[in-house]
Amino acid sequence: MSEVKSFWCHEASNILCVRASDFDNVTRLFLDAAERCVAAERREKELQQRLTAADERADTATTLIQRIVANFDTEIEYHEDVEPNDLEHDQVLAEMREFLSPKDTEWRMHPCKNGHLDVGAAGGVAHCYTCDEKITAANTQEAFEQWNATHPAS
Repeated sequence: MSEVKSFWCHEASNILCVRASDFDNVTRLFLDAAERCVAAERREKELQQRLTAADERADTATTLIQRIVANFDTEIEYHEDVEPNDLEHDQVLAEMREFLSPKDTEWRMHPCKNGHLDVGAAGGVAHCYTCDEKITAANTQEAFEQWNATHPAS
């Protein structure tokens, strides 16, 4: 950007002035930067939510693995003296199967029309963070559904 030119306006009681076109350019640049900042904050919030969900899944997986290993250790340690805890074993296996099954509640967005994978949905808007392609709807669920309906899976 070229430097904004300022000048003194003696007719306006020595007020420092800038040309209207320079003011408009600086304002536009400021508003563009503010929009990008808001989009970055929204993306950060979405990524934090995804990270929290991934952490919770990792904690659940760790707990299930610890429980099944403890059950097997008990069976190995007391091979003939103690009956294995089949109820605990079956319960852990059932929970592990549920944990590993795909969830209908997971939102997997298709790439944008340019093929970018960095896409997300929040605040009633589904959008691509790379090329700013957007779909706006009444709520986030509708925006997500419209996005996937109009964008083929990769």
